[in-house]
Amino acid sequence: MIQMENNKLSFNRRIALTKMEVFELLQSVELDKTANNKSGYYSIKSIVTVLNPVLEKYNLDMELNILPKEVLIIWYDCNGDNTRSSTIDISKIENIGRLPSMTNEVQSMGACLTYVRRYAYTVALNLNATDNIENNTGKEKNNDNQNDKNVNTTEFNNETLEKVQRILYLVANKNVKKSIDLLEKYTEFIGRDGEKVQGLRDFKKLKGGRLKATYGKLQKEFPLFYKQVKEYMSNKKQEAI
Repeated sequence: MIQMENNKLSFNRRIALTKMEVFELLQSVELDKTANNKSGYYSIKSIVTVLNPVLEKYNLDMELNILPKEVLIIWYDCNGDNTRSSTIDISKIENIGRLPSMTNEVQSMGACLTYVRRYAYTVALNLNATDNIENNTGKEKNNDNQNDKNVNTTEFNNETLEKVQRILYLVANKNVKKSIDLLEKYTEFIGRDGEKVQGLRDFKKLKGGRLKATYGKLQKEFPLFYKQVKEYMSNKKQEAI
């Protein structure tokens, strides 16, 4: 019954729900750590173990094609012939030689390919993980980098949340109450047990993968409002400078 209901959803909606559910399910999975414990990542096994049942649930498939200069991510609609693709530029990962922690170039290549696959899954599914191939060049430098990342992440989340608020405000014809009703509509999703998870009615509670997924849905469904808000935010930054 649930499978039949899922099949009635649009292709893009099923992709959005897949991203949200995989994100939620992975929150209970402990991140693996890099050698210097300065960053963490979900292993490919952890991601695929969670992802495959959700893809089956929504009758989707996803393929990663690692090409010389880019990764091609393709979503397939198993209900029909629809596909959706995106690319990740990896042109700078070339002539890698031997990484300091590897004994030869073959191992270096394997490490980079594994990194690229994890990175591609992380980008495609909007996961909250980092996966760095790096040397331990000093505690002070690593701490500075981590602080920069935290600041950038906070700024990105705050800016994205403001964009979501403004888009929904415009969609609701500048009616605050209706914009909150729309927030509830666009933040609901289907949980791991097949039950609907209620959407949010407080913008302050919208964060993480749910924020990214909601922003992505609004961007695709309301491109004109998205463009207006993007231009507004850009002008706002220029004025601040």
